[in-house]
Amino acid sequence: MGLEDNTLQGGSLPNQTGQNSAQLESLMSKCAVVLELGKRFFPRCSEVLNKMMDDDDWSELAYIQNETQEERQLKKRRYMELQDVITKAFHEDKEEFTKCINIQSSSSSTSIGGVGRLNGKLTLKK
Repeated sequence: MGLEDNTLQGGSLPNQTGQNSAQLESLMSKCAVVLELGKRFFPRCSEVLNKMMDDDDWSELAYIQNETQEERQLKKRRYMELQDVITKAFHEDKEEFTKCINIQSSSSSTSIGGVGRLNGKLTLKK
């Protein structure tokens, strides 16, 4: 009994297709959540990546089959530029996130009944 027999007798292929469809939907949903989190916590990086995806140069460079030495150098230069821009955007996003964390921790440094918070650590007041 091979695959053909199972498909003809029990119709397992449609069941597999349904399972695959459900798995794909689940995967796409998870990817959408990850993308939204990325946009939320790394807005500058997301903007750089969106611009790169919209840029025709990148799509053209990606599909060059028999590239010349000049085309390879151009591709490498563009890659290095992108790496620099993404690194800069990442550090800017990271700095902003750190500032937000510091603002939140300083606003939660209130004291309650002799116990206070200093830089996120509980301290006893004397």
